[in-house]
Amino acid sequence: MKVSHLIVLSIFALAFFYIQIWNHEVVAPIFLTLLCSSVMYGMYSRDINITHISLILLFIHALEYVIFVMGIIDILTPVEDQLIHGTLVFGVQLIISLCAFFILVFRVQVSRFLSNSKNIKLTYFDGIFHWLFLLLSVINLLALIENILWSYFGLKSITFIYDSFEPLNYIIWSLTCGAILAMIIISVKSSPPQEPEIS
Repeated sequence: MKVSHLIVLSIFALAFFYIQIWNHEVVAPIFLTLLCSSVMYGMYSRDINITHISLILLFIHALEYVIFVMGIIDILTPVEDQLIHGTLVFGVQLIISLCAFFILVFRVQVSRFLSNSKNIKLTYFDGIFHWLFLLLSVINLLALIENILWSYFGLKSITFIYDSFEPLNYIIWSLTCGAILAMIIISVKSSPPQEPEIS
């Protein structure tokens, strides 16, 4: 099986898996574990680019996990003012995804700020991850607009983004997982075999 086929299959499998579970408290730790594994692989292989990309992704998603799943912003308890609550939830997610977009657009510069390594360079995957966060930003913006139409203007029938918000996020997570998998596979295939160290 070709690497590209394996990646596409993995994306579909993960999307199906995430949507079937349909529980953010279960799916998010699995996703964060994958990102941690990618960070550890980057450190083990001494690939500064994989390490930094994975760390950025891990930081962004861990921040979102702490804010929403750990309850800093409560998304489960019913509230009286849906306008303020929805604006807070979708507004914070929009800010996080936009910040992530810009961080990943300038990932090489961020990496050079954090490290003096001469191996920092633009990779093919630097051109992928920021688009995923741009897509996530669009989804959050539409959710924010929909919440305003629903809660302020009383257009109760407009719930398309609200009804499909989790599956859309899971699809983006699956694409992220597929890109991470591709990044690691290409790194493994292109790495020359290392001689065992003699102490």
